[in-house]
Order: sequence, then C-alpha cells, then structure tokens
Amino acid sequence: QDLLGLFIGKQGARLNRIQKETGIKTVNITSNGASGPKFKKVVIVGEDHMQAHRARAQLELFEEEVPVDPMLMQQLQRDFRTLYDIKDTSGVLVSNLLYDEGTIKIIGTSGAVQSAKLLLSAQVDFVKASTEIKQSERATREQLAEIGVSNRYNDRYNSERGRGSGPGRGGGS
Repeated sequence: QDLLGLFIGKQGARLNRIQKETGIKTVNITSNGASGPKFKKVVIVGEDHMQAHRARAQLELFEEEVPVDPMLMQQLQRDFRTLYDIKDTSGVLVSNLLYDEGTIKIIGTSGAVQSAKLLLSAQVDFVKASTEIKQSERATREQLAEIGVSNRYNDRYNSERGRGSGPGRGGGS
C-alpha cells in the first residue's frame, strides 16, 4: 500500500508527470487476483512499445535494505543532512535509517537505488578517510606535546596573528 502511494505520488502528481514526459496514454492499476495489498497489476498503455518501456523505467519502484557501515551509521544518526543529500542527489523517493537492523531502506527507480548505493559507498570511504586523518592528527599532536613543540608552535601562531603577550602585542611593556 505504501509503495502504491509512492507510485502514484501526492494527488497523482508523480503518475501525471511521467505520463506527460513519456506521452503514454494511460496507466491502469488493478488487483492481479492475489490477496493482500502488495499484489497489484500495472498496465501501461502507450502508442508503441518503446514509449511504454520508458514509462515503466520511470514508474517501476524497487525497495532495498542496504547494510551500513557502523561508522557511517553513527554519522548519519548525528547528522541527517548526509542522508537527505543522498536522497536528493540520487533521486530515490525514500531513504530511512533502520537503526536496529543497521541498514538504510531505499525506495526508488532502479537507477536511483543504484545511485544511492554508490553515494553511500562513497560516503563510507569519506568517513573512514576522515576518521583516519583525525586519528593521525591527534597522534601527531600528542607526539609534539611530548617533545614540547606544540607550545612553541602555538606561541608563534598566536604572535603572528596579534594575540598573546609581549612587546607590541598589548600585553606587556
């Protein structure tokens, strides 16, 4: 039932848009005799086979639950903008975090679902690289602190920007 609503769109907007874009005549949605709301039959009527095929490619929806790397799941829980960006960029209709399963539910056309999966993969790579850089930076700062370099660096950094005390810096004579 939920997929049917996504298929049609709010007040039929998605279905009407695709009909106009592809030039198909009608789209009939009927029960195919099986029980339950998930079993529907869709008949696309167009002037030719190619027209109906183009409409089907835009209308047919796929639902996938994609396993998510735990590091990415933590980031997505803190900041939903990444998930919204993936949804907008890929063109999927739905992208929901399923915390307990450690997955993201993606619903959209075949191409949109594949794009979302690629974007998720790229985001995982980014999160891992970013984490490695932060860990390396932290380790370097700790090493510098052990040999006393960090204080000299911070003093020079601050003095170059007009902060701190000393002659001509407003803090000393």
